[in-house]
Amino acid sequence: MKKILLILLVGCSTQINFDDAAKEQVKKEAEEMLDAYHRAMEQDGLMSELEYLDSSDEFFWVPPGYNSALSYDSVISILEVNAPAIQSMKLQWEYIHIYPLSRKIADFTGKLHSTIIDTSGTTTKLVMLETGTLIKREKGWQLLNGQSRISNE
Repeated sequence: MKKILLILLVGCSTQINFDDAAKEQVKKEAEEMLDAYHRAMEQDGLMSELEYLDSSDEFFWVPPGYNSALSYDSVISILEVNAPAIQSMKLQWEYIHIYPLSRKIADFTGKLHSTIIDTSGTTTKLVMLETGTLIKREKGWQLLNGQSRISNE
């Protein structure tokens, strides 16, 4: 019984201290992580995503065109197949909204413009709607889960 009471007290005190300043800090950190994630992809290619994806069993992603969630290993396999075909990419948020849920978890949603040039010189422009959850791990903020879909604008 004492353990349950202690857990409740600790849990409640953590949420009580999650004030507007703490929420703004989470928003700032999450936005910085997403910006760094995109810069890494632009500079170093698709495989740089590995630094930003949470490799836990809780990870999943639903890419455009898929009807179900993919595991971490499946996403990595797709990246490995597609990475060599991309010469360059440019990613730009039209908007991004970040919703802090705790000091270590935040949801996000946004509209992302991407321009991809493949190794044959073909340019593909896409607008994607993205939603996801970020989690703060020991090594920093990571993408825990989410989904993307191509927007018809």
